[in-house]
Amino acid sequence: MDNNQIILLIIIHSVICLIYFAVNLKFKSLQDSFYKFFIIFFLPGVGLLFLIFLAILNKIPNRSDSIVDSYLEHIRGQKNVYYEEVVDFEKEMNTVPLEDSLNFSNNKSKRAYLIYILKKDFVSHIKGLQKAIKSQDTETSHYAASALMEIKKQFEILLANSYEKYKNNKDNVNVIQEYANTLK
Repeated sequence: MDNNQIILLIIIHSVICLIYFAVNLKFKSLQDSFYKFFIIFFLPGVGLLFLIFLAILNKIPNRSDSIVDSYLEHIRGQKNVYYEEVVDFEKEMNTVPLEDSLNFSNNKSKRAYLIYILKKDFVSHIKGLQKAIKSQDTETSHYAASALMEIKKQFEILLANSYEKYKNNKDNVNVIQEYANTLK
């Protein structure tokens, strides 16, 4: 082989590497494209065959992954399983009862904690919300009053729905029991 043939092979190899880099860059990240470019460039022929072989292997579905994915989908679809994506453990561990927060915190902390409670399950904090209405801070008492009004509205809707079911099915024991529980 003379020098012209070697230079021609290097140019052809470099063009193939650059074409592969450009195509890979369109579908993958820059880091992945550089990684594959260097493999092809420094392992002529073998590097390209290696990456083609890896691409073919990645196209073959992994049976165990599909089983796990279908199981997770099944679990999430169940009505009796509660699934929560993210829990802020530090915030959950540092939770103070609403009554204590109203007694000992400054106005900014009261408001922040009240908003935190309102974003979660404020129905279980009715007594604390009633106490928060009496707060000297008008914004805190406004938040509490708004939450209590929302609870009242939800209860009225629940009561109206139960009454409507009772009115339409006065002979059904389950409907009567549901209406009685709602009134209770």
